[in-house]
Amino acid sequence: MTTRNLQLEKKLASYTLAGAALLAPGVAKADIIYSGNLNVTVNQPGSYSFDLSGPGTADVVVNAQQVLSPFGTENQINVTTNAGARVLLTGVGSGYVEALAFGALIDPNSPNWGSSGKMAGYNIDDPSLNGGGWSFNGNASYLGFYFGAPGNVHTGWAHISTIANDTTSSFTVLDYAYENTANTAITAGAVSDVPEPSSMALLGLGGVGVLALRRRRQNNA
Repeated sequence: MTTRNLQLEKKLASYTLAGAALLAPGVAKADIIYSGNLNVTVNQPGSYSFDLSGPGTADVVVNAQQVLSPFGTENQINVTTNAGARVLLTGVGSGYVEALAFGALIDPNSPNWGSSGKMAGYNIDDPSLNGGGWSFNGNASYLGFYFGAPGNVHTGWAHISTIANDTTSSFTVLDYAYENTANTAITAGAVSDVPEPSSMALLGLGGVGVLALRRRRQNNA
């Protein structure tokens, strides 16, 4: 093999190794902490706690319960939070939790954060008073939340399906994730950060290197 061909082989091999390194588990950029395939169903009366800042912290709590109000008895799903945590509402002081679509931005600087809110509520005495923008029949949406110390919060999402009717209320926590880098927005449904453009280019070069090395070695065989 000539010196020129040997140098080309080394360049192609370096591109291949660089691309493979980015694909290797634990090497690719991933600042999102993801908990998947939970499928935990909670029936009324019951609750699910997201212990995000440590065991037993109950930063964000989703409840399925029957609530008595001036407007009647309601089978309801709602969210409460503890110190340092907030959930994304439909508007400032609205009292209703936003049902986010996949890809929606969850921005720590949004003005619509609140300490609690209703997801869905079925009024047994007068269904015309049903409230909440979440599903009453088992469809799923994304809950936006943040937790942490003031000025150092972590945004996240929880994928939850909800049911509320004249008999009961229930919900299922499908999966959730949060951004490990403080004061950084996350999109609903995101499970890992997108590689930087330079990393994407290196992945492409790695793929090119694999093909080129394979062809050259076949030709030299």
